[in-house]
Amino acid sequence: NLDGGVFINSESYKSNYTVEDTYTPPEVQKSEYVFLNWEPKKINEGTTGELTLTAQWTPDIGAQLMEGPDLNKALKDLIISVNGKTESALTDLRSIRAVQPSSTKPNIDNEYVINVSTNEIPIYVEYNISDRTNMYWYCRSQIICPSNMSGAFEGLTSLKDIYSLICLRHKKTGKYKFDVSKPNTDISNMFKNTSVDINDYTSYTDGDYIGVGTSGRVGQVISGWCNGWENISNYENMFKDSQLEWSII
Repeated sequence: NLDGGVFINSESYKSNYTVEDTYTPPEVQKSEYVFLNWEPKKINEGTTGELTLTAQWTPDIGAQLMEGPDLNKALKDLIISVNGKTESALTDLRSIRAVQPSSTKPNIDNEYVINVSTNEIPIYVEYNISDRTNMYWYCRSQIICPSNMSGAFEGLTSLKDIYSLICLRHKKTGKYKFDVSKPNTDISNMFKNTSVDINDYTSYTDGDYIGVGTSGRVGQVISGWCNGWENISNYENMFKDSQLEWSII
């Protein structure tokens, strides 16, 4: 039962199953709503008889991101949980080079996937354990940042690519994927002690969102992202002790 939705990718949909199948239908979409899951969530092996899976929806009011200090701790705890409290974990913390979007929902049962949303609409972050240098985020809605984004990515010393965090805008509405337009949003130390370089990005898209150009002064990029300097506070410390000092913007 799609409840008014349509399949994003109908190729993997099937209407029949056997007792040996384990099956989760593909995701669906509906205007002004965000798909949460199926109820029941999947067909388990051994299931018999007629079964109806119903799409569960919530109004698309935006996914609420954790506050900056909590997000920073969650990202670091994710790496530590995979590696244990070892020197390897510290090495991996220093090796994260990019935080990029993914168009594919991760397997949320994996230990290297976390949800960093504080409301019903999830924001999944996946740690790429194959190369241990990338994190990927997945969210079907706009991401609403809290008024406290201080220190969100502090200490990820090799982090360079944050293009998807500050440069993705909706093709039709012009809204940024990561919305930091709340009045007086504190972005102090947001990328402290990192290797961020905004002018070294290759543009890419994420569904209905497209990257804006980063040519010219970095300050213009940040101002656009924040919807004007009047909406943010402590921005002069945004890149403190990083390779991209505010003094050169």
